[in-house]
Amino acid sequence: QAEAIADLIDASSAQAARSAMRTLKGVFSEKIHQLVEDITRIRVNVETAIDFTDEDIDIMTDTGVAEAMETASQSLTDVFEAAHQGLVVKDGITVVLVGAPNAGKSSLLNALAGTDTAIVTDIPGTTRDVIRQEINLNGLPVHIIDTAGMRDSEDVVEREGVKRAVSALDEADLILLVADSAVYSDQEPGPVLQTLFAGKYGDTAIDEATHLTELAQLLNRVCVVYNKIDLTECHEPGVSSTHYQDHVLKLFRLSAKTRTGLDDLRDHLSELAGYQSSGEGNFSARERHLTALSNAQESLESAISGVCEHLPLELVAEDLRRVQTFLGAITGEVSSDDLLGEIFSNFCIGK
Repeated sequence: QAEAIADLIDASSAQAARSAMRTLKGVFSEKIHQLVEDITRIRVNVETAIDFTDEDIDIMTDTGVAEAMETASQSLTDVFEAAHQGLVVKDGITVVLVGAPNAGKSSLLNALAGTDTAIVTDIPGTTRDVIRQEINLNGLPVHIIDTAGMRDSEDVVEREGVKRAVSALDEADLILLVADSAVYSDQEPGPVLQTLFAGKYGDTAIDEATHLTELAQLLNRVCVVYNKIDLTECHEPGVSSTHYQDHVLKLFRLSAKTRTGLDDLRDHLSELAGYQSSGEGNFSARERHLTALSNAQESLESAISGVCEHLPLELVAEDLRRVQTFLGAITGEVSSDDLLGEIFSNFCIGK
């Protein structure tokens, strides 16, 4: 809840503020507490089956442990998805615009921002430094970074701009590789991609095996935007996909000047982030919360597999203990005394 106060102060949208308020009011904590209670009940039954094997009862079957685990797993998945949505609303995504000079990157920035943030001229190389702008996309914070056009230049300032453009790629959740539709064909993205590769790796480095892994990670974040369709014979906007070196690339045809096709790109940004503008039941969350929930889900799935495969119950119990430990990273631990108290309050054993 203390983190929620900071999130409320830093909220960049009304939806982010509402999510922070729900966390501040304990919505997130209540969901975690409920999960802990569910896991505790399951663990009680498993521990009882281990410790009191002489009793003439099938505790695992009679108490429906397997079914309870499946239900808890679904609940955990639901909480994770809501938490992820909360993180997206809080932090947003970072989008970097790159491409050759005069491809219309700054025009695209202005179109997305709805304001003349960057200077736009017909002179190639107008943008020489990194320009940052934050926009609100139906409640989703989008951090847009416009960069200098990638090309070889004798100009010291322009070379520094290209260097900063390459550095900005490391920040990107999504890289929009902008190309002039009048120069490049939208049927084959290879020539456009070479502009990016040459800027980041140099003209020959792209062929070196040492860059293959890094190249794959780069392509996973790239979308190609064919801008200036208003200057071509075919003015129709569109969205398509193509394969390039075993990677699926999204291709967009649009005009930043006339705003034609811009909505398709906006929709893709929301889709990429997994953002749902109608997520009124969400709450604010942080990366550490998602990590803890993911680890808890992994341990719970291991416990479910253990029951299905009839592994020793001690292994199942250990997985359940780990689930509680990971959830405890969010909302507090359940002690062994708590567990024993639950065992002897639910079963007439040892009298």
